[in-house]
Amino acid sequence: MKKSSLNDFYNSILNIGSNKDYEPVILNIVSSEVVNLSKHTDSIDGFCKYLAEKISIKLDELGIRNDVIDLNKVLNIDHVFIICEYMYGSSLKRFLIDPTYTQFTKKENMEIVRFDVWPSEKLSKDILEDLLNKGMTQIDSESFSNYLNSFRKNKIDVNLDEFLMKLRMIEIGKVK
Repeated sequence: MKKSSLNDFYNSILNIGSNKDYEPVILNIVSSEVVNLSKHTDSIDGFCKYLAEKISIKLDELGIRNDVIDLNKVLNIDHVFIICEYMYGSSLKRFLIDPTYTQFTKKENMEIVRFDVWPSEKLSKDILEDLLNKGMTQIDSESFSNYLNSFRKNKIDVNLDEFLMKLRMIEIGKVK
C-alpha cells in the first residue's frame, strides 16, 4: 500500500461515520472563543496557547480530530496553532486554526522582533485573509508549507500527511 493510500486509510478509520460538514461549527467555535477572550483584553496577540487549548477542548467534545502544534518544537518560534480534520463525504477536510496570527502583521507603532520581515508579508493573500477574518483556513501540504515558511528565512516543502503522522507518533510515544 502506498504511503498516501495508507494515510487515507488511517484517516478514514479515524473519521468513520462523519458525513457532516463541520466547517461552520468550527468557525463558530473559533469566533466564540475570540469574542470571549476579547471581553477581557484589548488584544488577543500573545494568547495563542490559551485560545488553542480552549478551541481544542471544544473540538474534542465534538469528536473532531485536532492537534495543537507548538512551533517552538518545529521552528523555534514561540507560537501555537491547531490543525483539525474530519471526513466529509469521501474526502478529508483539514483546517489550520490560528486566530492570533494577527500578531505577525505589521501594525502602526510596532517594531518587528526576531524576523527580517513581517511573517504576514510572506503568507499568501488567501491564507492571510482567512486567518485575519476567520481565524482559520483550509489547508493542504502546499498551504501548510506557505504558513510555516512565513516564519522562516529559507523555504521548505512539508508533506502535511507525513508531518501529522510523525507528530502523532511522537505523541503516542509520550503516552507509554
